[in-house]
Amino acid sequence: MMVKARGIRFNVDILGPENAPVVMLSNSLATTMDMWQLQLPALTEKYRVVRYDMRGHGQTEVTKEAYTLEGLAEDAIALMDALELDKVNFVGLSIGGMIGQVIALNFPERLNSLVICSSTSSLSFADPVVWEERMGSVQSGGMAAQAQNTIERWLSAPFIADNKDVVRQVREMIEATPVDGYIASCRALLAFHITERLPSIDLPVLVMPGALDQATPPILSEIIHENIPGSILKVIEDAAHLTNIQQSAIFNKSLLNFLEGV
Repeated sequence: MMVKARGIRFNVDILGPENAPVVMLSNSLATTMDMWQLQLPALTEKYRVVRYDMRGHGQTEVTKEAYTLEGLAEDAIALMDALELDKVNFVGLSIGGMIGQVIALNFPERLNSLVICSSTSSLSFADPVVWEERMGSVQSGGMAAQAQNTIERWLSAPFIADNKDVVRQVREMIEATPVDGYIASCRALLAFHITERLPSIDLPVLVMPGALDQATPPILSEIIHENIPGSILKVIEDAAHLTNIQQSAIFNKSLLNFLEGV
């Protein structure tokens, strides 16, 4: 369904028992809420699951002003308000994990817990030239120009070879992402630096990187874990960036074990 928040229409999907604890899922760059399909059967037995396409992605509107991670976090809070959700367990992957960190810092009263998957607390490691080339390629050739390179960063070579249908679905999400939404989100990422603020987070946190991740190497998740007191680190073996897709069974079990302990 479409939900209006902060002046734009967001594409939102809600599944699971009405009175169950809420799990809110936030997608990665250049994907949609459909990236969470493999988590739905596991989660919806015990949890109310809220998925949404973030600003500039999927069926949610693209806006012209500059994006920031603070603004994307405010989007999530506005959606919670529109849906009358007081608190959620927030699960974000990649940029979704960054959104979750900002919510934990700026709106801690709205979270029961936070799960940060394949993410980072700072893009200081990134080469701005590489990102500018990536954005320039998309600007001139559309999202298809970056689809194959992105897939090869996000999934391991053996998985790509053996799971052609899954890879096709990921490619379709990437290629359907609005160019303006992608570029605005990339610029928001490059301005993201919050590592020094992480020690103030005081809630249950699970950090889940993929051992083979090239986009956000596991060391970046280790930095998050080391800076958030009491956080749990679970490295997903034999998984690249999209841990929830490449190792869905292990991902789901780890996520459910954490949520049950919250």
